[in-house]
Amino acid sequence: MKLLRIFVYGSLKAGAKRDIFKDLNRTVLPARLSGASLYDLGAFPGLKLGGCSVVYGELHQYYEQEQYRYILDLMDQIEGYRGEKTDLYKRVEVEVSLESGEKVKAYTYVFNWKVEEANLIHSGVWENKPES
Repeated sequence: MKLLRIFVYGSLKAGAKRDIFKDLNRTVLPARLSGASLYDLGAFPGLKLGGCSVVYGELHQYYEQEQYRYILDLMDQIEGYRGEKTDLYKRVEVEVSLESGEKVKAYTYVFNWKVEEANLIHSGVWENKPES
């Protein structure tokens, strides 16, 4: 069976304020993405590929194929992804590592704008902030 795998690292993590798929049939596993950096953009984080840092997050695996399009469409909407140059985030496929050492391909959302004014999150871990 082909799974829909999505690596999340911010407000979409299990139990976070935008965990909108908690009632769907899924598995959530700790995961990490090497060769990426995480930035504090205020209310949410931004992931950029490249460099030698590690971003820690979760791998969400979904099992119901008839829900895959719905899940991706809603996540694209949340992340401001429409497949255009000016999108807030881009959906890309990356390879993430699980605690077991297994490596799997998953979609994630990469921040598409500049991060010059943002603070690098050196730990690679986003701590959800309370809503203002």
